[in-house]
Amino acid sequence: PGATFQIDVELQNVKVAGPATITFSGNQTSVATMLTFDVKSASASPTSVIPKGEGAIIELQCSENLTNEWTTIFAQAYTNAPSHKFLRLRLTRL
Repeated sequence: PGATFQIDVELQNVKVAGPATITFSGNQTSVATMLTFDVKSASASPTSVIPKGEGAIIELQCSENLTNEWTTIFAQAYTNAPSHKFLRLRLTRL
């Protein structure tokens, strides 16, 4: 998977869902170019929490292309949690 961008202007704030291979090329040899990347994880934390007394809907979603085509394959609602509910995803390959 990857992304192709062909633009003649300054390219800023492009988000690419990975994994990806990004290649840059140009036809102006006398122009200096600087590329910077800010690589971020899709999740800031491997765990989430539903605080005591609050609620949430937990959804497990899957995608074939890691972009905007996500399908919910499991959903569960928790309301007025009697205690903190700590959540994580565990994947065991078969």
